[in-house]
Amino acid sequence: MVVFKLDRLARSIIDLHQILSRLNNKGVKFKSLKDSSVDTTSAQGKLMLNILGSFAEFERELIRERQAVGIAKAKEAGKYQGRKKAVSASRVEQLKQRWSNKGEDESASHIAKEFGISRATLYRYVS
Repeated sequence: MVVFKLDRLARSIIDLHQILSRLNNKGVKFKSLKDSSVDTTSAQGKLMLNILGSFAEFERELIRERQAVGIAKAKEAGKYQGRKKAVSASRVEQLKQRWSNKGEDESASHIAKEFGISRATLYRYVS
């Protein structure tokens, strides 16, 4: 199996090892084009795989941390408000009323469709 770059295959070293273990059990060898030293057919390649896999996971964690800091700053500045609610507060009350007064032959899907939301969203609001 050939991939362009190691971090395109997996996001964590555990994930990488699981994927490569499954491939190895099927007799598939792994090689990365960008990281030319990663080749599971040799001991040196396996070592480089572990080293580069660890660095890729470390880099991903740094990105997550920076993203969390950026979101927190944007929230403080009032620029990040998240996703718009699927149902307004007044419609939530209507939804709860409708749910409590539903007939035995009515399904959650029917009510959700009536309000233009998914069943999961319906259950989230009525619980």
